[in-house]
Amino acid sequence: MKFGARNILLNITNAVLIILMLFLSGRILLKMFSANPQTPFVVWVYNASDFLMIPFRGIFRSVPVTTGGVIDIPALFSIAIYLILGLVVTYLIQMTSSEQEEDINEKHTFEHHRGLEHHKENVHTHLH
Repeated sequence: MKFGARNILLNITNAVLIILMLFLSGRILLKMFSANPQTPFVVWVYNASDFLMIPFRGIFRSVPVTTGGVIDIPALFSIAIYLILGLVVTYLIQMTSSEQEEDINEKHTFEHHRGLEHHKENVHTHLH
């Protein structure tokens, strides 16, 4: 396992996305199966996911299903948007850190070759 800054940022991004997806998916399932909104667990999931839903309120309506619940279209939409944002953040982290790694690798390669040339000169000098 690598512990570089890039990997730490990627792990944090992935962890945040997983937590978002768990709350939003839980919300979707609880609403679809018309879970009792008075139970502490359901209240907790709804409260946690309400904050995540703020930017998407009013864009779409939920659709009733035969189970008596609803398909929470705004929550589905928010999952799609958060996944896209997560992919963009992941891409930016990888691009930024890969450019830095290339610079470091180029510098290391240059110094390595320079060191080899210096070593060859020393060996050549000692042989003659």
